Amino acid sequence: MNHNSLQNFKEFPIGWVSKPLGEVLPISYGKSLITAKRMENGAFPVFGSSGQVGFHSEALTKKPALIIGRKGSVGEVYHSAKPCWPIDTTYFVEEKEGSFLPFFYYLIRGLRLGKLDKSTTIPGISRDDYNNVEVAFPAENEQKRIVAEIEKQFSRLNEAVASLKRAKANLKRYKAAVLKAAVEGKLTEQWRKEHPDVEPAEKLLQRILAERRAKWEHDRLDKMASKNQAPKDHNWRQKYKEPEKPKNEDTFKIPKTWVWSNIGQLAWSIKDGPHYSPKYSDTGIPFISGGNVRPEGIDFSSAKYITPDLHNKLSDRCKPEYGDLLYTKGGTTGIARVNTETQEFNVWVHVAVLKLVDSIDRFYLQNAMNSPFCYMQSQKYTHGVGNQDLGLTRMIWISIPIPPANEQKAIVREIEEKFSIADKIDKEIGINLNRADHHLRQSILKRAFSGKLVSQDPNDEPAAPLLERIRSEQERQKGKGVGAKIS
Repeated sequence: MNHNSLQNFKEFPIGWVSKPLGEVLPISYGKSLITAKRMENGAFPVFGSSGQVGFHSEALTKKPALIIGRKGSVGEVYHSAKPCWPIDTTYFVEEKEGSFLPFFYYLIRGLRLGKLDKSTTIPGISRDDYNNVEVAFPAENEQKRIVAEIEKQFSRLNEAVASLKRAKANLKRYKAAVLKAAVEGKLTEQWRKEHPDVEPAEKLLQRILAERRAKWEHDRLDKMASKNQAPKDHNWRQKYKEPEKPKNEDTFKIPKTWVWSNIGQLAWSIKDGPHYSPKYSDTGIPFISGGNVRPEGIDFSSAKYITPDLHNKLSDRCKPEYGDLLYTKGGTTGIARVNTETQEFNVWVHVAVLKLVDSIDRFYLQNAMNSPFCYMQSQKYTHGVGNQDLGLTRMIWISIPIPPANEQKAIVREIEEKFSIADKIDKEIGINLNRADHHLRQSILKRAFSGKLVSQDPNDEPAAPLLERIRSEQERQKGKGVGAKIS
């Protein structure tokens, strides 16, 4: 079978030669080296199909070598500039007379041999498939010029990629700065000058606390009614617990029309999902964990599923509803997102479901809780080493500055406008990163191995004599018993 994903054999310059890859670079099998025998330090690197995996005191190759992924990361190629130990998930090619390994490293990298993998279970590439790949190459002097030009252009690309990544990081810092300015009142300084007569947030907080109690009472009455029970007297109301006031240690100076509150005052119910792994099903109701909750939305792509019956059972304790605030409390803690999904779903223990009073702007609260100020508090209240948890009884202490109601909406508008611009820039950077890191590299390799990256030198010898020397060297090595298959 011939395979060609890169080279067009009609376009090669005069003097290039095309041959099956197995004739030019015959491969040997890597040899097993159990993990326990690999070292942190050693004279010789150990390579698997995913790259270097340690060191060893001995080398399997006597010279520098190319290592090619045979199983696992199929077709990945690495160049060891010194003798090494390729393990049994790889093939390897030792440096020989006439084989300029850096050139063939880039050639094989450009061929993307992983496309040869036809397996349906464990990824793999057969020796025959490798051997039958048709390749074309020039004489050694041109090979060296090609490698020098590839590395020069890749170096420029690396600088561009690093610059784009810095730009992405700066956008992330910019968003954090916007949220910081929002909760400090700096984002709406001009708005307050233009609206001097707004109702102070102190009065809003009074309504919030009254509404919180009313929501709790309504919920208790609904639960009694669902069980066909009626309250005998008013004593059940005595079970309501007034929320604690914010701690002064977690506050700073805010505008005079603002007031301090905390999660315990703003949510009338805070619950999390089951503290065990439920039985999953292939289809049904999405079941999400902390990793599915992001500031920009809920990611269902990696969600698991539970049956509708189990969903209903779990919903008796904790049911996410439209408008609730989801807050990550396990794994990566301290990420808030308003639920804007209309579909049913359920949550694991790593997600808290906060049912909020209506007097608070939900998206203001989401942005405030994702600000650096509130995030630092969430980390302070996250306990545990291996299994970290932001407990329900601790997250209620997270302090939040509350602006007047209309100013909350103005803050949300400012954040959305600034984030929209930042997201457009971020998307464009992502497109350019993908283009630079993949398409442009492949384009450079394609030009290199079609003879278009560097000019030809009429004084270079043709590739045919080089191929003959490679063949003679292979025959000589076979006569010595070198290069045989390693089992």
